[in-house]
Amino acid sequence: MTKTNSICLAFLCMATAVLAAADKYRYEPESPRVERAGKMAFAGKNLLAGGKATASGHWSSFVAAKAIDSNRSKESHWACEGMPCWWTVTMKEAAELGVIHFTPYWGGRYYQYIIEGSMDGNAWTVLVDQTENQQPTSEAGKVFTIQPTKVNYLRVTFSKNSAGNQRGGHIVDIKAYAPGEVTTAVSPWATLSAGLHGAVATLDQRHSKWDIPELDESERTLKLTGWRGERVAGQVAVWSAQPMNQLRAIATPVAGSEPTVNLVRFVNGKLEPSDGELYADILDTAPEIDAEARTTRSVWYSLDIPADAKPGIHKGKLTVRAAGMKPVEIDVEIDVIGMTLPPASEWSYHLDLWQHPWAIARAHNVEMYSEEFYAVAKPLYQRLANAGQKCLTVSINDLPWKQQTFDAYRSMIDWIKQPDGSWTYDYSKFDEYVAFGEACGIVGQINCYSMVPFRGYDFYYLDAVTGDRKKVSAKPGSAGYAELWTPFLKDFSRHLKATGRLDKTCIAMDERPLHDLQEVIKLIKAQAPELKVALAADHNLEEIADDISDYCFSIEMARNIQADFTNPRRVKGQKTTFYVCMKPRRPNTFTFSPPAESVWMGWYAAERRFDGFLRWSYAHWARNPLESTDYGVWPTGDAWLVYPGNRSSIRFERLREGIQDFEKLRIVRAALTASGDTASIKKIDAMLSRFNHVPSPEKVRSDVNDAKVLLNQLSKELSIR
Repeated sequence: MTKTNSICLAFLCMATAVLAAADKYRYEPESPRVERAGKMAFAGKNLLAGGKATASGHWSSFVAAKAIDSNRSKESHWACEGMPCWWTVTMKEAAELGVIHFTPYWGGRYYQYIIEGSMDGNAWTVLVDQTENQQPTSEAGKVFTIQPTKVNYLRVTFSKNSAGNQRGGHIVDIKAYAPGEVTTAVSPWATLSAGLHGAVATLDQRHSKWDIPELDESERTLKLTGWRGERVAGQVAVWSAQPMNQLRAIATPVAGSEPTVNLVRFVNGKLEPSDGELYADILDTAPEIDAEARTTRSVWYSLDIPADAKPGIHKGKLTVRAAGMKPVEIDVEIDVIGMTLPPASEWSYHLDLWQHPWAIARAHNVEMYSEEFYAVAKPLYQRLANAGQKCLTVSINDLPWKQQTFDAYRSMIDWIKQPDGSWTYDYSKFDEYVAFGEACGIVGQINCYSMVPFRGYDFYYLDAVTGDRKKVSAKPGSAGYAELWTPFLKDFSRHLKATGRLDKTCIAMDERPLHDLQEVIKLIKAQAPELKVALAADHNLEEIADDISDYCFSIEMARNIQADFTNPRRVKGQKTTFYVCMKPRRPNTFTFSPPAESVWMGWYAAERRFDGFLRWSYAHWARNPLESTDYGVWPTGDAWLVYPGNRSSIRFERLREGIQDFEKLRIVRAALTASGDTASIKKIDAMLSRFNHVPSPEKVRSDVNDAKVLLNQLSKELSIR
């Protein structure tokens, strides 16, 4: 064996060992089975349909009418904060009620309430009394058989929410029927034929573990469309009333490329504190699993279309097997359009997903900066680079965000105060880490955090005399601040110039007050004017906009930013992007977010004429990231998009999909402009106008899918001109 082969084998063994450490968690979180009662068999019509709903109030866009819109999704419900609160429907006409099917918001909580009826809206009769209820809500809701009562009005009054009365009352769906018009429900699993069932699903569906998906089993052809060089993806769901042991999926090559197939893994999450839910999100690397009886599992299929693939239909097969069961056979058809998407390294989209190397090291049980660390981090950073990532996140002093994440950020530069009061700086870890990021393909920009920490003004250094780690507090604009940072800026600038990285390095700051930012910029201009500045801002800072090379607005602010701001900045080589974080609730990339919202980010950037997107959390993992995406009080999934062991997620892949759309749209627009096709450009602009505001989850899906249809249509027309 050659020395080179020995080194490669040793590296492979080391990587395998540390990746195995990431699997120290249970395969999936333990969760009680949520046995659905199945669809109720109703013989008559819903007597509340077409009624007029009113309420004591509503939160955000969750208005009273959503309780009777026949949409039983949690995404469509009435919500009102505070207790007590009430909801009322005026029926189209008075009718005798005998059955009420009531579905409050579900997920680890219970409500206490009464349901009343009235003929005149003044005198009310209690029909259902749940003021002592302590049974948690479920997706199936509750069916109440009541004393037949003729009413023209129906009212629900909430008195308690176990998740906290300040959260108020919530109704996902309420229906009412005439007496005797419902029969006992039977679990759909009980009537399901034996064996492995399956069907093609859309990427917009996130399937429940416990439910039989509402899919047509005759749909056994997965049809995808994409450019050469593009990654396309599809989803198949399989389910069985029996255990699905040795569940696995195998796909044949298509267009000369090997597909990637992942079994989708569930993770715990919450919409709000005390709400527990299982969400399909992790694209697992396990070749097979044993799945429980009466469960559903999704299979994620993706293919990187070769850049030299011939235009036209390319076919393949996807086979899903379980021990002792007839396999589910899926035909795959990829329609390759004769346009070429460049490699991610050439994309213009300015993607900035902040990395957290200390979290990666801890989750894989390796030491930061060790060979083992770089072995496990490499595929995660390469995955990021292959999504078009431009920025490397580095810390130039301890705790730039204090301890807001599970793992603390430490300085990659050692600040050492000498006995005579002078400073020296050890850049060895900084240089090593930056070189690693560059080798992984993240070469566009180095963002250094931070000259203004997220909370307070504390900075840390090593005292050469005592060997103690010490802290100094200094506010921007003060003499002490200038005394601390001036020697560093000069020496850091010198070092960056010597290593050839000065032109792409930014002093980066996150949501800091205007006065602090002005003082920092003033000091940088005076002491190291070659350094650039990057900023993520949640408030308008017009006074310093010209000094910000990479300016990222919160999405709330981004709605007010027009092309007359972004275009001149682009001409000057400056970047303008937007970000989401723990807010807004919609749209976002949380574990519970509809998957299409991740794609929507790319289209929103295109409509706003932004250069890209920022999110603070690529892999800021908490204690058990493969079991739960919860951390602190943040919405579930806020702190990471991928998982240990180099596992991707539905959210991350769909975010990347939206970035591809952005790049394709840029190329198509340029080609149409060059050919003078103003009619097609107008079609694009009309479609993009649908992305200039934040619509409902349902509208997000339809807007994204309609935009993709138009983009593919124009692409095909261009490819045959």
